[in-house]
Amino acid sequence: MLSRAVCGIRGLTLIINLPGSPKAACENLQVVIPALPHAIALLRGDPPGAVGHAHTA
Repeated sequence: MLSRAVCGIRGLTLIINLPGSPKAACENLQVVIPALPHAIALLRGDPPGAVGHAHTA
């Protein structure tokens, strides 16, 4: 079965929906974790460039 990652923001809370299986949840978190500092900085309203880019190709 294919699944689609879903996330959102409610107030100042970042909501990340992960798959139900532990293996799939870990695989998804490995992709999300590097971007968390940037996402949190945006939620806090930090000025642009306050956190380095976490994106990798």
